[in-house]
Amino acid sequence: VYFFDPKAKVNESLVEKNKKKDEPNYFAGIRKLENKQDILFARAEGLHAHGHTREACKLAKHLAEEMLTNPPDLTPESVPVPTKGKKKKAQNNISSFASTTLAKAAFLCSVLLEDPECHHLAFQVGMFGLEMPRPPAVSKALEVKLAHQESELASLLKRIPLGPGELNVIRDRAERLRDGMLKSRGDALLPLTLSSFIFDSLCLTVMPVNGGNSRPPSRSIQHINRSPADEKLGFEAAVAALGLKANVSEADHPLLCEGTRRQRGDLAITMLVHYKDD
Repeated sequence: VYFFDPKAKVNESLVEKNKKKDEPNYFAGIRKLENKQDILFARAEGLHAHGHTREACKLAKHLAEEMLTNPPDLTPESVPVPTKGKKKKAQNNISSFASTTLAKAAFLCSVLLEDPECHHLAFQVGMFGLEMPRPPAVSKALEVKLAHQESELASLLKRIPLGPGELNVIRDRAERLRDGMLKSRGDALLPLTLSSFIFDSLCLTVMPVNGGNSRPPSRSIQHINRSPADEKLGFEAAVAALGLKANVSEADHPLLCEGTRRQRGDLAITMLVHYKDD
């Protein structure tokens, strides 16, 4: 028989140990950030989510300049030659890193869009994302995700009012595309999303930037100063893009080839609708 003695000292360390066992660790699943850039991105996302737009834009400007100054290398040659068992893991890391980079570019572009003084920087970040070279994704799901992220980035670019600086960049890319010199995306990926954006910017009618969104009137319409030769340049660049061929096996990367066909078809339909006889 056991009796409770109220005068007996209770082992406090044992009580605290039992309490710790009972309480769940709410921070167990949180990944610790070691990279300084990742910490700054997380801080910018938090500031933007809680309405601190000015502070978020200031931080996004710094991050965008850093991304453009030191772009990530996503080419297969940048990764050390792995052993046979680790090759797929290395390819998956590159694809995941490409997806993360596109997500960061889209976030920076959307934040910088809110400050008219940062529109050119937002344009540079968007163009960087559309021109970013990468190998084919290691899985079908990642390939679909990357294609969707590129299309979202192109949509953000269409919201940016095009001034003389932006038009000069677009003309430069169009000339390089027309002359067959724009091959920065590697052998597998074609610059079709970029080509569609170039054709839209140089050839199509000026449209509202933000669609039906309620924005200030000064930002609702693109004010661009095209030259008479811009439409011809955009047309020649689009025709050159339609003739590009990817050096990739459809048996190994079926969704990449299907996505390329879809992008080529969308660009061709846009051109046919624009130049059809009324």
